[in-house]
Amino acid sequence: MRHNKGSVLITAYAILLLLTLFGGIFFMRTISERKLYDIDQERLEAFYLAEAGVDRALAELRAGFQTYSGTGSPVSFGKGQYEITVASVSGSLTRKTVTATGYIPSKASPRARREIEAVVKKETPPDFFKHAIYSAGDINLIGNKYKVEGDANGYSDILYADSLNWDVSKDGVESNPPDVDADEQQDASIKPLARLEF
Repeated sequence: MRHNKGSVLITAYAILLLLTLFGGIFFMRTISERKLYDIDQERLEAFYLAEAGVDRALAELRAGFQTYSGTGSPVSFGKGQYEITVASVSGSLTRKTVTATGYIPSKASPRARREIEAVVKKETPPDFFKHAIYSAGDINLIGNKYKVEGDANGYSDILYADSLNWDVSKDGVESNPPDVDADEQQDASIKPLARLEF
């Protein structure tokens, strides 16, 4: 009987030791998986910051394709920062390389960093240079006599997307109808004037 009591106690201690060991392993694995999840989450957030940088670069390039060169320094946004660099593609006036980098929490001490590079091309609309007036918006002409000469090869002199308005009034008094020597054509598909592709 005494020997059985000792073996039961040893068995109980062995089971307790195994349960403690498995509990410790499970706890360490849970902590490790949580760290991996946090790392993946921060990498994803850094990627989204880089995407935000590309979006901003596209908006800035639409406004000034030849002049915009990037942020120069990191921009704080959400939980981190992004930085944009814009460079001309060698030998091309219509292509630029946009490099956007996202940092979590900052460029100075990043735990996560992601970079996106996009090549942006600015296209000139077809037949852009064959019209005397080419507008993606409204055209308002004030006065009553115009002569507009475009391409002589069958292209319209005035091509517009929205509306063409003639203002022939003078001091609120209607004057003679406009004398216009021009071929005009509306085409809503030319809006916007130039498109960015990447």
